[in-house]
Amino acid sequence: MILEELSQLKKFIRLFFIRPGIAVSKVLDIYSNKFKHKKLKDRYLTNSSFQQNPFKSGQKLYNLNLFPDLINNISEIEQNKKNDNFEKLVLNLINHNFNLLGSDWKNVNKIVKNKIKNLSNELEQNRIIDLIDKDYRQIDWQIDFKSGYRWDVSTFYKDIKFGTKAGADIKIPWELGRMQQIQLLIIYYELINKDGIDKSVISSELKNQILDFIASNAPGFGVQWASTMDVAIRAVNLVLASSFLKKANIEFDNDFESYLISSIYEHGKHIIDNLEWSAGMRGNHYLANITGIILIASHLPITQEINSWLEFGINELMNEILYQFNEDGSNFEASTNYHLFSAEMVFSSIFVLLNLPKEKLTALNCGVKTYYNYALKKNKVFNGLWLFDAENKINFKSRIIDRLKKIYEFSSAIINEEGVIPQIGDNDSGQLLIPNYDLTFESHKPFGANHLSQLDLMKKVLELIDKLRDNSDLLQFSVPKEFKDFGLYILEKENVRLYIKCGSIGQMGKGGHSHNDQLSFELFIGKENVIVDPGTYCYTSEPQLRNEYRSTKMHNTLWFEGLEQNEWWNESADDLFWLKKDKAKAKKIEFSENQFAGEHFGYRKPHKREFTILKSNDIGRETLAENIPIISDSQIAECIKVKGVDTCELNKTKNISFHLAPGVLIINETETSFIIGVNNKKIEIISSAGKFRKEKYFYSPEYGLRIEAEKLVLISSENRIEWQIEIKSE
Repeated sequence: MILEELSQLKKFIRLFFIRPGIAVSKVLDIYSNKFKHKKLKDRYLTNSSFQQNPFKSGQKLYNLNLFPDLINNISEIEQNKKNDNFEKLVLNLINHNFNLLGSDWKNVNKIVKNKIKNLSNELEQNRIIDLIDKDYRQIDWQIDFKSGYRWDVSTFYKDIKFGTKAGADIKIPWELGRMQQIQLLIIYYELINKDGIDKSVISSELKNQILDFIASNAPGFGVQWASTMDVAIRAVNLVLASSFLKKANIEFDNDFESYLISSIYEHGKHIIDNLEWSAGMRGNHYLANITGIILIASHLPITQEINSWLEFGINELMNEILYQFNEDGSNFEASTNYHLFSAEMVFSSIFVLLNLPKEKLTALNCGVKTYYNYALKKNKVFNGLWLFDAENKINFKSRIIDRLKKIYEFSSAIINEEGVIPQIGDNDSGQLLIPNYDLTFESHKPFGANHLSQLDLMKKVLELIDKLRDNSDLLQFSVPKEFKDFGLYILEKENVRLYIKCGSIGQMGKGGHSHNDQLSFELFIGKENVIVDPGTYCYTSEPQLRNEYRSTKMHNTLWFEGLEQNEWWNESADDLFWLKKDKAKAKKIEFSENQFAGEHFGYRKPHKREFTILKSNDIGRETLAENIPIISDSQIAECIKVKGVDTCELNKTKNISFHLAPGVLIINETETSFIIGVNNKKIEIISSAGKFRKEKYFYSPEYGLRIEAEKLVLISSENRIEWQIEIKSE
């Protein structure tokens, strides 16, 4: 008890390393939630937590289609289907073999029977189990099937602990519990031909998996109710399943349909009662809560309660678009992957709102002057960021539309033609929809197709909005190279692109999803990522590795042994999502088409870094330094050169890392240069200011997955270190 109170005191103290207003709000939230927790637990333990279906027979459900051009958007999956990959994937899912977050394929059938302390829940669970086909094997929804650790299904959801058992990762059961495999089963059902798996097998698996989850996870108990964000994502998949079953005219008995709709309603109630909102700061978790509420309320029958949820969801979505996305369109969490995850939730929600049926819109239009705010638990005046037009359709104010366009432009700037993005900040592989995702059959290019699908969804939403506006320039897009709010700068010549991080640590100074990557860069040549950010790999399961991957030395920048750009605590799982303060205070000095200069103050002396990118016509016969050979006339016409200069007067040995992507071949090496090969390009990394050392490291392209690769470390005692990268066609 004393240790727990001491831990709470430490958390209280560190709150004041971020903005004081945020700190006070968080303290109030902690103590308010503690009181609510006790009351809620007593209620859950004494009564059945299953909700009865609140809707009358015959009340209409409203189908949602979040895949606007499903068949046209799945060329990659179609290709996999032709070579049997997709069918093998679906067979794996039917047999309950899952490959999630680097787990490799594991069978997740249940061995231990659930034991629920609440007798009322047990009776209801047995009724649901009786509806499942007798030859169906139930899934173990509580297990981390990478480590084998299982959470207790009878534990009240607010008492679930994680980060306390070495190697156990709560994200594994959460990922499984999102039930995104439902989307893949639906896609396969729609594409199925006479040679494929029988359609009745797919529809039965959909029914059985849904009933299995409902029966095995009594509301409010076990790991699957501990994260409201994951509850919301699961709700989205249940809504998609319900819509699909209706649209495809697949008929099940009334009991199944009643339990499915009751469960969707239960998910909505749980989200409303457990919103991840804070007056001080909230992020992608709260955005997921709002997305879940909007989709649930858009699908369920019209009632006063459901209408109130929808009004609340729309108003909060408008607020969060402006709160969580910077004016340059980037996300405030300072992570490219979290940007796309959050953007996907925003645009999916808006796509649904723009396609609401007339009855929903009419009901909604009756009560938009004031609405009940479930986060603040009080009535609020309608915020005015959206309205109804003359045709009773939802229209958005220009501030919202402008921000949506900026989000699209930032997304376009970071996604290449293969769908690959630079990894800046954390990457937990989070996604809402997976219409283009084949569960890591090509793990070296994770989520590439899905990123392109996300971008396509954003464009479709902007096109829908544009149709509602007169004389609009909404579809006239630009792709900026400078994003001051995020701290991202892009230098580009021909097919060579450099992404440079210099700026905010995100989350208003908390830095929870930021890394020590100031002045780090990634190098793309054409479609290939050549010099990469090593990624994230894990969160609470292995704290030491979590901190290693966010450390300065794991980025392509200048580092010193024993020093970090920004520091963190090492006392609890929460510390893995904090930086003590933004000590580095990185800032841009200069940015133009060919040059970037920036500095940070994370060490005892400032670190300044300059980049220059020159194409063949600009290079001439200049040299980097006396000992670097002059480029010959024959090389000039085929060469692009990236020049780097690192300056720091700290009297310690200096290291500069260059993390090579897996598959990049080292052709030749000396103490002052390395020649590497990528496709038909020969790339030489050169410096006369120190010596290169080759090392192994593990590249993490997605959460939970590591691939061995090589990195170069330039070691120097100089205060000014010049280096260059020459890219030549072979």
